[in-house]
Amino acid sequence: MLSLRPTSALHTAFVRPRASRRALVTKAIAVPPEYGYVMASVAVSAAIVQWQAVRVGMARRKYGVQLPKMYADGDSTEAKTFNCTQVCCNCLGPVRSVCVHMRWTRA
Repeated sequence: MLSLRPTSALHTAFVRPRASRRALVTKAIAVPPEYGYVMASVAVSAAIVQWQAVRVGMARRKYGVQLPKMYADGDSTEAKTFNCTQVCCNCLGPVRSVCVHMRWTRA
């Protein structure tokens, strides 16, 4: 006769008892309908930051500003154009954080 019981201690250590399998319950979290605006603002902000990072990378290549330099040196038009591109990329970070925090806490 074939036995379906575990035959070793090692086998019983890795098999969950049946009671714990029944105890798994999925719970849903209720969120207000306006929560979609929060997620949309996070997604749009992330997309804008990525777009700006690509623009800064293209400007670095175009104007020859190598990393780890943050800004271009000099008063030429090219240096000023690159510096403006870099500053625009750096400005959105704090604004995004404040907007997300305000939406999250419903301030």
